[in-house]
Amino acid sequence: SLAESVYSGNSGQYWSVRDMLNTGNVKWLPNMGLYTMEIVIYVFLAGVGLYVFLKQRDLTEYYMGGVIGLSVLFTVIIWLMGSRTRFKDTFYSYARFLEVTSDTVSDTAYMNIQAPYNRSHQSHLASGYWIKPVTQNYYGSGEEGARRKFTGMEGYTIRAGYFPEETVVEIQEVPAFDARYFQMNKVSVNTDGIGFEGDIEVDQGNYTGTITSHFKETLENCAVLLYGKLIYLGDMEPGVPCSLEGREVLTYPLNHSYQVAAYLSGQDGFEKADINDDAYLEAVAKTNVLTFYLENFMPDYSPNAKIIGVFSHKGESETYLLKNETAVGKTVAAADISVYSSEDEALYRSGLIKKPQVLGGSYDFASNMLYGGEPVTLEYSLGNDARIEKVMFRQVSPVFVKDDSVHNLNLFKGDIYFYNHSTGKFDLMDSTKIVYEGYELTPYLSPVNAITVKYVYENMTDYNLNVLLPMVEIVGREY
Repeated sequence: SLAESVYSGNSGQYWSVRDMLNTGNVKWLPNMGLYTMEIVIYVFLAGVGLYVFLKQRDLTEYYMGGVIGLSVLFTVIIWLMGSRTRFKDTFYSYARFLEVTSDTVSDTAYMNIQAPYNRSHQSHLASGYWIKPVTQNYYGSGEEGARRKFTGMEGYTIRAGYFPEETVVEIQEVPAFDARYFQMNKVSVNTDGIGFEGDIEVDQGNYTGTITSHFKETLENCAVLLYGKLIYLGDMEPGVPCSLEGREVLTYPLNHSYQVAAYLSGQDGFEKADINDDAYLEAVAKTNVLTFYLENFMPDYSPNAKIIGVFSHKGESETYLLKNETAVGKTVAAADISVYSSEDEALYRSGLIKKPQVLGGSYDFASNMLYGGEPVTLEYSLGNDARIEKVMFRQVSPVFVKDDSVHNLNLFKGDIYFYNHSTGKFDLMDSTKIVYEGYELTPYLSPVNAITVKYVYENMTDYNLNVLLPMVEIVGREY
C-alpha cells in the first residue's frame, strides 16, 4: 500500500491492533438454534404436514400452491428474524488511550471502519485528529502483502480530507466487511482539568496516600502501576478520593502484559471461555485494550506511579472520535503521580534500574527470567550513590502465574547463592528469605555496591521452562 511505502503503515502494530479491535460482539450473531427450529418446522409443514392436511380434505390439487405459500411465509419470517443482526450501514469499533498531565491531553485512538457493502462510502470523524492507516507490511502472503511500485496514476482506496469541523475519510474498492484500521492522534490543552490527583508515599515497600479521579466518567478496573508493582483500586467515581491504606501490593512479571491485563480486567477469574456470558466478553475487551496499553505506552522504568482506568460510552454517540455516528469501544485513561519517600533522604527503588551483568547461564532482562537448563549468575549494580541498608528479593505474586499453560511461566524455586568477597566462594542463602539487612550484606557487597547472585532452579532438567526470578529492591540513604 502507499501508506506502507511512505511511513511503514504502522505495520509493526497491525496484528496487535487487529486483535485488539476484532473482539466482536456475539449479540450480532444470529440465534442458530432458532433458525434451525424454523427450518425443521418448514420442512415438516411443506412436506408431510401439508400433504396429510390436504389429503384428509380431498384438496391435494392445492398442494403445490400451499408449498409456495409456506415458502413465502417462512422467507418473510426469516427476513424479519435477521433484522436485529443485519448491518445496514458503516459500523465502527475503537480503542482509545489518554495520557493526561495537568497541562495537556495526549489522545491516541485506533479505529476499525467496516461497511456491509463494497461501494464507496464516507466516514465523518471528529476534527483535530491526524489520521494514518494501519496496514500490513510488504511481505505478507499473497498479492495484498506484496510490495508494489507506485507511479502516481493509481486510483485511491482510502482518501482523507481535513476540514475545520470534521475529517472525512472516503473508502472505495474495498470488499464488504473488510476491516480498515486507522490511528488517530491529537494533543490538546487540558482545559477541562481531567486526570488523576493525589500523593503517594512509600516506606520500604508499603504505600500510603489518596488518589482522586477528575475524569467525567466512572473509571473501572483502576490500578496503580509502578515498576514491577501493582495496587488494584477497582472502580473510581469522579471526585471521590481513593485511599491506598491497607491495599495489597502485588509484584507482577515484567514484559508479560497479558497476565497483568487479565488480572486487572477480571478475565483470569473465569474458569472457562463463554462467548454467551456478557461479563466474560466485557472482561476480554478490557484485557485487549489494557494489554495493548501496557505494551505500547508504559515506560520501561519510571520513578513515578502510573494510574490507569478503563471507561466506555455505552449506548451513546462517541462524539470524541466521530462527528455524528456511533462507535463501540473502550478508553484507557492514564496519568503519572509522583512517589515520595516517607523519610527525608531515604531511598527506595528497584535493583533492576541498571541491567544486571550476566556472568553465567541464560537470562532475559526484559522479563527478569531465566531459561534453559543451567544456573544463572547475575551481578546486580545497586548504585554507588547511596548507603545500602536493605536488599529485598520479592517473588512475583502467584496470581499472575496460576494455570499458565500457554506461556509456561513458573515462579523461582530452588537455591540462591551470594558471592562472598572475603572467601571468594558462593554462600548458600535461605531462598525463602525476603529482606537482608545491611550488616548481613557486608561480605557480599562490593565497594561499588554490586552484589553477585547465583540462581539454581530445582528442576534444571526441563529446558522449556520460563522461570521468573525475584524482583530485587533496595532501601538506602543518599550520601
